[in-house]
This record gives sequence, structure tokens and C-alpha cells, in this order.
Amino acid sequence: MHSPCLSGCPNAPDPTPVTHCCSCGEPIIPGDEYGIIDGEAWCEDCLEDLPLCVLIPKLGGEWRTASEEDIPDGYDG
Repeated sequence: MHSPCLSGCPNAPDPTPVTHCCSCGEPIIPGDEYGIIDGEAWCEDCLEDLPLCVLIPKLGGEWRTASEEDIPDGYDG
């Protein structure tokens, strides 16, 4: 019987999102943690699910596969 409804009330309106995740489209609401990569918002769950081979280039790094050609000359291990 409160006006407006308390946040735990099933009749309370959904909180206004700050933004939406660019991957899953879910709203990011006040109190949620999220990342911004190249101006795009990513929710915590989507960032945790990204494989490193996708995440590292998004952060400006390189993902490589080591090869024999990468061994420095004279390296004897």
C-alpha cells in the first residue's frame, strides 16, 4: 500500500536501465557492474563468457598461436 511501490514489491516498476548489453541486449541497471569496450557496453556475464581469443583483441591486444618461427635464434631451452 505504498506509493510509489517499494523495490521488493511485485508491482514495482522495473528500474530504468543505464544502458543495454551490446551482446545479449539485457538492460544494465544501477548497481550492475559492466565493461565498456570501444564504446560498447558489455554485461558482466557476457564478458565472463567471451573466450580469450575474442576478448584480448577487443581490448587492443593480440591473440597468437606459437610456431617454430617464433623461437629466437640461438635459443637452446
